[in-house]
Amino acid sequence: MTRDKHGRLTRTTFHYGDAQVTLVYEDDATARLIGLYSESRGKGEAKEVMLEATRHADKLGVTIWLEVQRFGDWRNSLDNNQLVSFYERFGFDLIADERRPRWMTRYPLLKGE
Repeated sequence: MTRDKHGRLTRTTFHYGDAQVTLVYEDDATARLIGLYSESRGKGEAKEVMLEATRHADKLGVTIWLEVQRFGDWRNSLDNNQLVSFYERFGFDLIADERRPRWMTRYPLLKGE
């Protein structure tokens, strides 16, 4: 976790195997998810790192948003529809508009849900 000079969280990076993702905090209630990366596919490492990040956000009561955009080698990467489906498994919903790239958000789970 990285904090600014006032002690506020600015970013937290999560690692699992070779997978990594970062939450960049906009304020105490909102963070942007950036840089989901995994060298290998099919090992569940991206899933595990996403579970860590979403559990952390739930604990803090932070809403997460992200931009769905494929990066890297297009022959070996998921397309945007596959990425949307992946993020939906972690509670993200598409924001209802037709912008490209697509935007998704996830509200923190309340205790007991």
